[in-house]
Amino acid sequence: MALLKQTEVLEHDIRTMGRALGTRVHYITHELATITHIWDVHEVVFGTRDGVELSNVIGNFSATIQMVLYEHVVVGLCRLTDRSKGTNKVGTLPRLVKEELRESCHKLVKDAENAARELKSLRDNRLAHSNLDYLQHSDQIDRPARIAVTDTISKIHQVIDFLSREYQSSTLGWTPLGNEAGAEFIQELIRAREFRELEDARIAGGGRPRRLWPSWLSEATELDRYNRSRIDDVLEDQFEEQRR
Repeated sequence: MALLKQTEVLEHDIRTMGRALGTRVHYITHELATITHIWDVHEVVFGTRDGVELSNVIGNFSATIQMVLYEHVVVGLCRLTDRSKGTNKVGTLPRLVKEELRESCHKLVKDAENAARELKSLRDNRLAHSNLDYLQHSDQIDRPARIAVTDTISKIHQVIDFLSREYQSSTLGWTPLGNEAGAEFIQELIRAREFRELEDARIAGGGRPRRLWPSWLSEATELDRYNRSRIDDVLEDQFEEQRR
């Protein structure tokens, strides 16, 4: 079965739910799917000890990727569950549904907002703003656990699923909310690890590090700190350390 275009999905949502509700549900669902895709990558790569160990093959960049994915998802979920007028939030949905559904929808929305409460503390004090008191005690404050992120996604999903069943006689399944990006990244990390193992074996046998550096990133660019000689020095230090 061919997938519908986004414009066709929007038209279907408006036709079955009415313009005000259908438009909001459409864009909330789209944003939720995007957030879930990103979280899926995070969980595939960083959700297990084996995945974390594999990601270390790319060094410190692994921690950078994890931080960016995690914080992007946290901010996105907070955005969807904020209470503000004139915006596309799940909190705007209950007043737009049929009266007989309003109470059930309101309860599901409150569950989603409550699930996001822990995430909003991080967003409000660290990601969107820079709260000095929070920063001074940040070493004593745990970041929201991964389960809190997953629970918030699930609770927002339940709101949309409820409306899909009531208005469209269908369910919003988890299958279309994931993609293969995480698995593809894992495959590339495995290739990188295999290359690193071959390179380490070659150096252990007396070979010297190969200068794997693109011609388009050279000291002739504005990125002087990435010049070739600096990279050569880094590789030389690594070589001497392995020789010892």
